[in-house]
Amino acid sequence: MPHRFSSWNIGSRFRIPNIGGLNHVSINTIALISPSTALQFTLHAIVRLMLTESESHLWDISLSSLGVKNATNAFDGYNDYYSSSCSADISLSLEKDRREWISSIEVQNTFSTFDQSLTRFKLYGRNSGEWVLLKDVENLIYTTVGQKKRIYLTTNTPYNQFKFVEFGSSGGNPCNWRAQSLNLYTDNVMVEPTELVYASTYSILLGIEMTTIVPKGEGYVFFQIQPVLPNGLIFDPQTGS
Repeated sequence: MPHRFSSWNIGSRFRIPNIGGLNHVSINTIALISPSTALQFTLHAIVRLMLTESESHLWDISLSSLGVKNATNAFDGYNDYYSSSCSADISLSLEKDRREWISSIEVQNTFSTFDQSLTRFKLYGRNSGEWVLLKDVENLIYTTVGQKKRIYLTTNTPYNQFKFVEFGSSGGNPCNWRAQSLNLYTDNVMVEPTELVYASTYSILLGIEMTTIVPKGEGYVFFQIQPVLPNGLIFDPQTGS
């Protein structure tokens, strides 16, 4: 299903198409109480211009970690970071109480090894109070080193803090893992999602390594396949490849 959806509640975001010329944004409030009752409130809002392409919203951040070596490398995209702890985590806060709506995660496995590629983690977000689970990622599949995976979220709320926990790999010791980069993106949801298309037929030869089958189309989540694939073929539920 496409990840595009909209709702309106406290702390949410909504989309306004930018039309050429002068644009006016009006917000109308309706009190669901007796007209004789005095009502006073404060409205906080941020208007952000969106590009047609996805953009990273990680800047001016404070980062902390537990049990992760070179954790400051996680978001630079150049040097890998790793851990051998089952309780490792990476937390980041946006400075000056800034809040960002995040619609996708990009994770890249390390160039240095294939066996310890990061295949699972959980992402949480919050403004204050309890952490809210944004995505539970499992069974990521890589076919080469340094490969990037984009995972879309279904959240509608901007957050000030984010936390990655429960990292793991598919190796012999799931607590030993390495990754090259992480990033949090805001995607332009005003753009209609492209059609999700697979080629009608594929030819696969027994005993010969195949190339990864990647569908055309972006912004989709919750992939499933029926019937179950034969032995030797693996389906990635995060990306549909």
